[in-house]
Amino acid sequence: MNIRRRRKNRAGMNIFPLVDVVLMLLIFFMLTSKFITQTTHSINLPKSITSKKLDKEPIVVYVTKDEKVYFNKEKQPTAMADLQRKVSDALSEYEKKPSVVIKGDDKISLGLTIRLLDVVKAAGGESVDITTIKAGTE
Repeated sequence: MNIRRRRKNRAGMNIFPLVDVVLMLLIFFMLTSKFITQTTHSINLPKSITSKKLDKEPIVVYVTKDEKVYFNKEKQPTAMADLQRKVSDALSEYEKKPSVVIKGDDKISLGLTIRLLDVVKAAGGESVDITTIKAGTE
């Protein structure tokens, strides 16, 4: 007596296409995240036709639309009296004094901008740049 065993058809799912799709998505998001520049604070920069790109910006003062002032990447707002000390301390770390960059929202008042310029100059800043975005680009 010859007994043959039947092969059972196993129902299964091939996961290789799923792995391919997941890897492609991972690569896509890794590449696109490099092009996204995020700042710590929500600021809409003003537009300018004559703006040009700076090489470096080591000392940055951020001003949000509710006119809160932040120094470099700090999470807490800085008072004007403290800002002068912080800018002065940061400038003293450099042999050649760098430019101090102000990144302010386009809704801040001109008076606050002038006060910031005065604070930076009083702290020893020789040059101050105001960050804008080139008109026609967004």
